[in-house]
Amino acid sequence: MEKQPRNIPTINCDPDQAPKSDGPLDLYLKAIFKEVVEKANSSIEWYHRNASRKRNIGKLLRGGIVLMVAIGTLLPLFIDIVAIYQNESITKLLIPASLASFTMAIAGVFIGWDRFFGVSSGWVRYVLTAMRLIQRLDRFCFEWNLLELKFNKSGAKDQGIAEDMIKLAQKFIEDLNQIISEETNAWALEFQNAIALMEKFIAQQKGNPPNGNGTPPGGGQSGAGDNTGKPQGNP
Repeated sequence: MEKQPRNIPTINCDPDQAPKSDGPLDLYLKAIFKEVVEKANSSIEWYHRNASRKRNIGKLLRGGIVLMVAIGTLLPLFIDIVAIYQNESITKLLIPASLASFTMAIAGVFIGWDRFFGVSSGWVRYVLTAMRLIQRLDRFCFEWNLLELKFNKSGAKDQGIAEDMIKLAQKFIEDLNQIISEETNAWALEFQNAIALMEKFIAQQKGNPPNGNGTPPGGGQSGAGDNTGKPQGNP
């Protein structure tokens, strides 16, 4: 699973940048707007970049799965058809039937890779998160422009409107952080489920699947083992 080095949106908290009573308040508000929008665009660009990478990897994996399954399904039929017109023993020597099982095993590896590393699911999650960030950015820009229009029309440069604009920027940053936090929590849950699925698979391969209380079947009292396995969530 991929580590999530997300660019969390923040605003400048340097006290030296605070507006002075006799300072250019309109310039300060423009600086806040520029900084907040740049932070949002940086996060959106991160999701777009990583979604594109996951999409390309996912295409390769899904293409490989389709190809391997097709070969594994058609190969036995091909062997039977060739054996009708050629020597059957020579045909099986040149094209062993185990090759079909091998291609199906490769398809299983591709599926496991996609599932464990969250390639396809991560691509969908990144695209949806980027869309949410863009929608929230658009709404913020419209709301900011409306307040800015009122601020510019106020002859005395109404400080109350300026405070509303700063609060709007604060709410916008909080919403962006919430959206990114929700996506990160979804990634963490997917990672935990992938680890649990891998542990269950390894236990099954060893012939010792874990039951509900974590003890092997037969390890406790007779009739007490309920092989429920580990709970699985959606990736």
